[in-house]
Amino acid sequence: MTITTLYLPMIAMFCLTAIIGMSMARLRFKAVSSGDLDGHYYRLNRGAETPEYLAKVSNNFDNLMATPILFYIACIAITTSGFADIFNFTIAWLYVASRVAHSLIHTRSNHIVPRMRIFMISLALLTTLWLSFTVYLLISFNVKA
Repeated sequence: MTITTLYLPMIAMFCLTAIIGMSMARLRFKAVSSGDLDGHYYRLNRGAETPEYLAKVSNNFDNLMATPILFYIACIAITTSGFADIFNFTIAWLYVASRVAHSLIHTRSNHIVPRMRIFMISLALLTTLWLSFTVYLLISFNVKA
């Protein structure tokens, strides 16, 4: 594995998702045991309003199941196609850093404007990965033609 392989940023992204998922599980137990939420709520995830401390982490976990999926796919496509280079490696790590920052804002202060700005940065980085893959792919088609 070379330094430009995008598996390490993918592992880091998984670790972030796992940490938020474990935090969510811990906070769900806390909400039920403290009486902030009736345990029957989890039968259909409705019928009650979740406490804010739990809603922030649950919503962030849901976010980590959305656009990061496209990150994993881009990293696999770039790596398996042989297009992984220092540029894509750097963009992938910047994406992971932006998602960590987004998660920290989302699960703590939850200030909307900084959270939205970080999300837009992460989306621009993800778009850059996909554009890079597309350009490399088009170039490789032209070389072979």
